[in-house]
Amino acid sequence: MMAGDINEQIKNTDVFNDFVSLTKKSKYPVIQNKCSANDKSCTVNTVTISHNNYAGDTFDSGKSPQGATEMKVKMPSRQALNIAAGNTDASFDLDEKDAKNICSEINQKALNWAMKKATPQALKNYE
Repeated sequence: MMAGDINEQIKNTDVFNDFVSLTKKSKYPVIQNKCSANDKSCTVNTVTISHNNYAGDTFDSGKSPQGATEMKVKMPSRQALNIAAGNTDASFDLDEKDAKNICSEINQKALNWAMKKATPQALKNYE
């Protein structure tokens, strides 16, 4: 979704880790290769980084929930992905018709997926 029309050309691997423990070089998302213009058979390989934040006890004492309260993700920009896919004219334009809503759409899609996968008890707790 993030990359627009080239989503089918992207294969991503996510590194799930604590941002603090990563080395400076590995704290950033990576685009591992580039494709030639108009080569729809080429796949752009990327690496994203995810990290959960937890509130409450750092020690599992049972006094507070141990589930993550927030998930942070670092990923390549839409412009960088399009350039890597061979669109050398890709621009970063906040006035594009869908650019203003892309984050909201990604969050909604993630929420919809989670709601479909959740147990009835989890859904009850969420409401």
